[in-house]
Amino acid sequence: MDNFFLDRRKAIENEKEKYEKQLLELNTEMNLCHLNTNYFETIITSMKQTKNIMVKKKEKGIYLQSNLPDDDDHYFHFTDDELLGELIKVVNNMRDKLIALSFPGRASSCKIELRLTFIDTNENKKNVRLLLGEKRVFRLDTIQQIKQIKMRIYISGEGAAYIQNPMLMVKKTERTLSIKPKQYSELAILSIRKDKVLKKFESEVRLYQVDKDIFLERFANNKPDIFLCSSHWLTNTGKRDKGILYNILYWCVERNIPTVLWDTATSSQYPSIIEDAKLFDIVLTANEESIDRFTENGCKNVSFLPYSVKLDFPNTIESYYLKDVAFVDDKELNSLPNLKDDLSVCYQERIESLRNILEFHTIRHKVESILDIANINYCKTVNSATMIAVIKSKQDYQTVMEHYLRQTMPNKKLVMLIDFFDGYLDIFNENNKSDIKTYLLDYIHHYESINDIIETSHYAPINSKCYYDKNYLRDMYYTSILIRDSIIVKNIGKEFTFVTDGNFDKALIPKSFSKSIAPRQFIQLFNEDSLGKWFPFGIRFFNTFNFEDIT
Repeated sequence: MDNFFLDRRKAIENEKEKYEKQLLELNTEMNLCHLNTNYFETIITSMKQTKNIMVKKKEKGIYLQSNLPDDDDHYFHFTDDELLGELIKVVNNMRDKLIALSFPGRASSCKIELRLTFIDTNENKKNVRLLLGEKRVFRLDTIQQIKQIKMRIYISGEGAAYIQNPMLMVKKTERTLSIKPKQYSELAILSIRKDKVLKKFESEVRLYQVDKDIFLERFANNKPDIFLCSSHWLTNTGKRDKGILYNILYWCVERNIPTVLWDTATSSQYPSIIEDAKLFDIVLTANEESIDRFTENGCKNVSFLPYSVKLDFPNTIESYYLKDVAFVDDKELNSLPNLKDDLSVCYQERIESLRNILEFHTIRHKVESILDIANINYCKTVNSATMIAVIKSKQDYQTVMEHYLRQTMPNKKLVMLIDFFDGYLDIFNENNKSDIKTYLLDYIHHYESINDIIETSHYAPINSKCYYDKNYLRDMYYTSILIRDSIIVKNIGKEFTFVTDGNFDKALIPKSFSKSIAPRQFIQLFNEDSLGKWFPFGIRFFNTFNFEDIT
């Protein structure tokens, strides 16, 4: 029986050690915090009385009385190899993190200094020194794997001191826990309420705008992913108290939330923001010439981020004849001639300009750029759309393939629903790959919804009797990113307006709209053509480019 209990006790100890290692892998700070108490308490309490130094143990530290002459000093060295070995292992895992060392206490007359030396395998050294009562933040990424740590306390002069156990803390620059990335729409940005530049971000992500730091308490269990402030707010504060900014920055640092300043100021406003800019983790500037200026003045992470464009389109269902297209927040686009010009070279150039904005310069693109620069982990949307067609002959197949291969849309996909005809089997066997899928019409009824055979978020039914220019799918898809929860149509009324109808074979349909449509119902829609009967059920239609490039 005794052997049984001994074996069981040993098994429990082994199991405990196993779980401690697993916990350390999940949160490397746990072991570091554990070492804080043992390690520093050992060095403080190991300080012995000498001829000129009296030491008394106190709660969480020691009381020290020094009778050293002003020209004399004394060192206390720490030589516990076991604890130093443990600390070396932990610190090596933290070399890419911000490490904060604090040396709490107070001294009268005498000088007390804590000195740490980190030595790597190439004998390179990193020295950290701080006086009693100070806190020092440092990195160890300038040296290689650490092989030795030296620690000592330096005392000089006559006087008294109370020394508390030093504290070693780590600010993680990236999450060590494996957390499921958020969807883009789930991301939360914290900003200051009167920051009008960021107000337009509300259409993209959850924007938390606060005007008093007391409101930060509501984010205790649901913290934002990033704090974003524009230089517009900084340069327009006037007599406004910047205390809210400093409180938010401190709150974010304590919770490892990245802080970002987006500089959209003019050169003349630069001096008024540089000092505050140094407080942010990241500075983004719309002026490439300012990058060097920020860097030279002490900002460590500076990147270029140009202006974004917010395109506001009128809902013509409410006021069909009273409004026209409104482009907001972009001087270049506002200077373009009216898009109702004749189909000419000039008009085509304007279409290309707008197309470039839709693909690269919307608010969403800027938000994603900010998140990427700040290393925020989220599920990125793959820009992709599917063309889907019914194939009833070899000629249909050849025409549909021409339309598909002509498209400039990246990550495009094609779904073909094939009827029985001479040569159908060869087409079926040759066209089942990653981007092209083929299904027999006679067996399509086995699927409950047409959505079951479509992989992308949007799809465009195409007809072999119609023409689709090279930018057809591309234009429709990027318009759908801007105008969400709507069917994007073409050649129905005025460009860039909401309309009441659309042609089935000239539409881009969100997959979420067809959950209950069976494959056979879907095929019937090719014969009906018009989607107007969907409008009374709350479906919105938005007409995009009417222009077609026949080159």
